[in-house]
Amino acid sequence: HHTVLPDYAENVRTAFEKLVERGCERIGFHLPGYLDHLSDRAMRAAFLACQSFVPTTRQVPLLTADINLGVRKPAPFEAWYRRHRPDGVIC
Repeated sequence: HHTVLPDYAENVRTAFEKLVERGCERIGFHLPGYLDHLSDRAMRAAFLACQSFVPTTRQVPLLTADINLGVRKPAPFEAWYRRHRPDGVIC
C-alpha cells in the first residue's frame, strides 16, 4: 500500500521565494485551520522558517482564521490585511 501526498512545506517555501523574487517585502500567509491540521503543521513551520530570514519590521503574522472565501470581503481577512499591509499573500 502506497500513499502519495503533496510536499506542503516545499509548496510554501516555493511560494514565499517566488513572492520575494517579484519584489514583495511583507509576505503574509492565510492558513486555514484544516490545512494547518492536514499538513501536520508543516505549512506553518515552513512559513515561519522563511519569515525568520526577514527583518522583524517586515514580518507579517500568520492569519489562521477559517474564512469563507466565497464572501466578497471576509471580515477577518480584511481586518488582518488592513492592520498588517502585506504586499504579497500566500493562501
